[in-house]
This record gives sequence, C-alpha cells and structure tokens, in this order.
Amino acid sequence: MGLLMMLVVSRPVMALGPQVEELFTAGDNVVKTGLIEGSVFNAGRNLKIDAIVKGIMFAAGENLLIEGESEYLFVAGRMLNVTQKIEKDLFAAGQSLIFDQEEVGRDAYLAGENVNFDGKINRNLFIGAKNASISGVVKGDVTLGVEKATIAEGTVIEGTLKYNDNARLNMADGVEIVGGENTYKAPEMEKREVTEREKVVGKIGGYLLKVVTALTFALMLWWLFPQIFKSLEKQNLPLTSSSFGKKVATGLLVLLLTPLLALFMLITVVGIPVSLLLITVYGFAMFAAQIFVGYLLGAVLRQNKNKKWLNLVAGIMLLVFLKMLPMVGGFISMLSLLWGLGIQYRLLLPKKA
Repeated sequence: MGLLMMLVVSRPVMALGPQVEELFTAGDNVVKTGLIEGSVFNAGRNLKIDAIVKGIMFAAGENLLIEGESEYLFVAGRMLNVTQKIEKDLFAAGQSLIFDQEEVGRDAYLAGENVNFDGKINRNLFIGAKNASISGVVKGDVTLGVEKATIAEGTVIEGTLKYNDNARLNMADGVEIVGGENTYKAPEMEKREVTEREKVVGKIGGYLLKVVTALTFALMLWWLFPQIFKSLEKQNLPLTSSSFGKKVATGLLVLLLTPLLALFMLITVVGIPVSLLLITVYGFAMFAAQIFVGYLLGAVLRQNKNKKWLNLVAGIMLLVFLKMLPMVGGFISMLSLLWGLGIQYRLLLPKKA
C-alpha cells in the first residue's frame, strides 16, 4: 500500500537541509531539522525535532525534545520537553510534560502525571494531571482536573480558573485571574436500568460514530492516494469465489504470523525499531481492512463508473451495518478482516504476471 511504503526505518535517522522529504520516520534515535512542507509523523525511543513544519506534527517516543514551529502538534511519550511555537492547537500526553512555550495560537490540551506549563496561550488551557504547574499568560479559561496544582507568581488568566473541588491549589501572590474562580464536582454515577429506547439510540449513535470514523480516514486515503483504489479494482474485480478464498487464506496467515515475526524481532534487541514499526503497521492494516472491503462491496453493488468515491461511502456504511448485526456480526467482522488483510498484502506484494 502506497501509504505504508512511505515509512522510513533507520537507526539513527538524520534529515537535514532546507526541505525534509521523509514525512514518515521511525527509529531508535531520530533527529529531524529543516523546513517541512506538509504534515509529518515521527516515532523513536529518543526523538529530537527542531524543524519548521507547515502542517500537522505527530510525534511519539520515550524521550522527546520538540523545538521549532508547527501549525498543530500532537505529541505523546514518557518524557516530553516542548519549546515549540504552535500556530494553532496543542495536544500532548505523557508521564512528565515540560512546556516552555513561546506561544500557542489557540488551545492546549495536556494530560500526564506531572505537567509543567510556562508560556502564552491565546485561548484556553486544559490540564488533566496528578501534579500541575502553570505560569505565563492564558487569554481564555484554564480548566484543571488535578490532585495538586501550583500557579506561579505573575501568572495572568484573562478568563476563568476552573478546577475540581478536591484539588489542592497553591496560588502564589501576584496571580491575576480576571474571570474569577469556579470549582466543579464530578457527578456520581447513578445506577439504573437502560431503557429500550436508550439502547436503540445508543446503537444508532455507535453506528454513526463508526461510519464517520471509517469514512473520514477512507476519504483522506482517497484524496491522498487514489492510485490505491485503482489497483484495488484491477486486482479484485470482477469478484470471484476463487479470488475471495485466496485472499481470505492470505489474510489469515498475515493475521497469525505478523505478531510472531514482530515478537521475534523484539527479542533480538537490534530489531526493536523494526518490530515497533511492524506492530504499528499491523494495527493500521487491521483498521484499514474495512475501508478496502467496503470499497469493493460498494463497487459490486453500485457498478457505477462515475463518482466512484460514492462506492466507498456506500460500501463502508453497509459493511459497518452488517458487522453490528446480532448473531452474524462477529462472523462478518472476522471474514472482512481476513479478506481486507489479504487484499492489502497483495497490494503491497502483487503477483508477477
């Protein structure tokens, strides 16, 4: 699959120069600098990024040092140290988070055991943590869900400070909170029987959520990699029982052997980065299986050469519905997963003519 083939594995990885081409990078020690025209994904045990990203930056690892600039930042890891300027929104999760921000253009959402934020946020700050420390300027509201929070001297909150009523709040002298303080208490869960109407509404809501999630990702693939779907039709249509059976059998082998291969590389130590990447690709492939199966179902049902993206929409809606049916839904889910894995294997490794 074209998207997966863009992944680059190296140990270490170094990208220098005025424009960085490797948009997908994974390794043990990853260093990335330069100008990146587009969104990027970086993963590594030790990850250092000092780049200007004209798009979304995704970063994950054990120890991360994030500098430079991006439009959006999504980051997760054990130890995070972020000094990057973010034009729009910041999303971060980890064990220990340290933010010394030049500026966050809009909102910041932070979750971790220990969170320390020092900088300027032009809208709202949300923190969920065991221990939180805040200093700097927040133009909007600050919402905390914490055990303990410290607000340093000179901090300015132009909106409202909201925090859970059982939090231990230490506020230094000289803190300015323009909108005042509010506390909240999480409501206690009330035990009661779920009505039939609520069950129906829940099932409909669950169906719509699954459809929207799958379609969002599917249409993104359609837009970015249209050639994938052309190859998909060429390899699988017209649909025959023989081709279907072979793809399901191949998918079963992929489902069983991939985790074993990843485990083998993991215990060799040297193959740890490759193993982690393989596990990531494996999870992606399992999710993407319904997208490719859905497209083929839509193509068979509609048999329309115009607006083929509607085949994708119709097929995914039908497949998600079938997977939610009682009694047979589990069987359909497993069958579609195996078929989808087999389809992707042949997209990556087509048979020679």
